[in-house]
Amino acid sequence: IVADAIVQYAILFYSKKRCRRQIEDAHLLQNELQNFSQNSEAANDYTLSPKSFNETEVLRQYLSAEDHLAILSADAGEFASEFQPVPEAMYVVEPYTDSQLVQNKFPSDSPVKVTTLTPTGKMPFKDEKIDVLMCEKCNYDKNEMNRVLKKGGYFIVDQHGTANLKEFIQLYMPFRMKGSWDAENCAQTLESIGMRIIHKFEDYGTIRFHSIQAIHQYLKKVSPDLANVNKFQVFYLQALKDIKDHQYFEMT
Repeated sequence: IVADAIVQYAILFYSKKRCRRQIEDAHLLQNELQNFSQNSEAANDYTLSPKSFNETEVLRQYLSAEDHLAILSADAGEFASEFQPVPEAMYVVEPYTDSQLVQNKFPSDSPVKVTTLTPTGKMPFKDEKIDVLMCEKCNYDKNEMNRVLKKGGYFIVDQHGTANLKEFIQLYMPFRMKGSWDAENCAQTLESIGMRIIHKFEDYGTIRFHSIQAIHQYLKKVSPDLANVNKFQVFYLQALKDIKDHQYFEMT
């Protein structure tokens, strides 16, 4: 026991001496991370790779002026509020944001009605009510989508796959990821309930952050839980180090 204790102490002493520079750098990074200014001025201090598709143009391909459109989203109505022109009837289903706050994004004379899921988590429509149904960055119940869609109607899915933000996931929970979610898997689940896939495609892009403030503001917007610097300190420290070394931190 004494010999083992001596060996462990020697290893610790040697490691501290050998890695003194790295330890000092880590302490400096940690101190900077804990004291960075959380302002919104640097919120747009990042660069996105060009997208290979446009969600709005995809939706317009399948929509006519007489259709009833429903958009299930988790972006507080951001996508829906920018979509023009609106068809005869348009519904925005927001599961996570107060409906009235989202409704305020639309003119008072707009035909857009903002609603939410029922208390049992169902879509707030009768059977075969909707001509075109779009899922914008949101989870969905495939059977509910099938129920409210008219015969011959269109279901458009725009989601993040499991390759999204993989740098964060690998640092945060490297042993918890099971399975994958991509266009192929999505198509298979919809085909299993009788839907016919007209078209599917994927876009693998990157986002380069040039400041830790930009990362924090971006994650605060897309997933507030990830903006907890103390909880995910390892991730933020690695990102800050990359920014110091390469002038940017890149994520999928």
